[in-house]
Amino acid sequence: MSEWKDLIEESKQRWEDNAYHWDDYMGDESNRFDWYDIPPVAIFCFKKCI
Repeated sequence: MSEWKDLIEESKQRWEDNAYHWDDYMGDESNRFDWYDIPPVAIFCFKKCI
């Protein structure tokens, strides 16, 4: 179990290390894919699972 904790912490740290670059690259408005394409597909999938 300890190995998983270490992997989770390492993953979180890598994500945080990359966050500044990602935020700078994407800007304040993110991108079209995140805002317009993902939500309808996610909602459709969630409704199918219920």
